[in-house]
Amino acid sequence: MSKTLKSTLYLGVLIVAFGCSNGSSGGNAPANAPAPAAPTNNGTANLAVESVTNNGQVTVPIKLTSTNNPAGVQFDLRFDSSKLTFDRLTAGPAATAAVKTVTQRVQPNGDIRVLIIGMNQNTIADGTVAEAVFTTTGNSGDTAAVELIDVKASDPAAKEVASSKTDGTVTIQ
Repeated sequence: MSKTLKSTLYLGVLIVAFGCSNGSSGGNAPANAPAPAAPTNNGTANLAVESVTNNGQVTVPIKLTSTNNPAGVQFDLRFDSSKLTFDRLTAGPAATAAVKTVTQRVQPNGDIRVLIIGMNQNTIADGTVAEAVFTTTGNSGDTAAVELIDVKASDPAAKEVASSKTDGTVTIQ
């Protein structure tokens, strides 16, 4: 299969996943359909929300560490909306260096679905892949959880990379 076809298929799969509001990859698989294959040994990727302390507007870095740098990442960002108001999400230096863009969509449950992808097979080096900006609305001393849900990563050949996550907090001053 050519690189162009693989990239097109990979992007198509991500677009389908991005457009689904129920967290599925779309479609109705038959009841007897085989389970998806486990990730092959393409390394591991961990996304982590860095904990921060601030009042007013706060920027929360989302960092990648991996054993075999992925070419794309997807996750849902969940936060305590009683203490934080989501303002925006921007690409971090690691995503920008790999010529990746950050695309986001608010889900019906309030989570923010995030895709960090590009029309290339460049891998994303360890570092900050995105920065979520919130306005604090809680009281001084409050702590608000910021979580990563359904983290997925893939290598340049569109094969799944085993993924993990580390959640963080915002402590309001």
